[in-house]
Amino acid sequence: MFKRDGVEISSPDSAAGLYIRTRTDQIVKVTYGEDEIAYQIGETTEILSQGYLCATPHCVRAPKGKDTSGVDRSTFALFMQPDWDERLNFPEEVPIHKEVISTTGSLTFGEYSEKLLDKYYHTKA
Repeated sequence: MFKRDGVEISSPDSAAGLYIRTRTDQIVKVTYGEDEIAYQIGETTEILSQGYLCATPHCVRAPKGKDTSGVDRSTFALFMQPDWDERLNFPEEVPIHKEVISTTGSLTFGEYSEKLLDKYYHTKA
């Protein structure tokens, strides 16, 4: 949902939105209607399912251009996760974040989350 001065407007940039990487390594924009909902499998689900369900690599592109001045974007994401101290036993073939997994192949969800936060937000130079 996009708003300007509290009034809902259509997207000021048709390229803005959710993009995913497909299993054939293509980057595609996801489109869905107002009465539809999108589900995305996350990394923790991939770990807990031992790789049977695959995480969806994604990003959100913000609107760009002169028509975006004063535009607010609203979205609602509901994250489902295990308990903080739930033990994650990583499959042998882990496609992502191999460098944060302990040599035992097991971390709690909290330990894994903190390592990922450190990787992306605290160790940048």
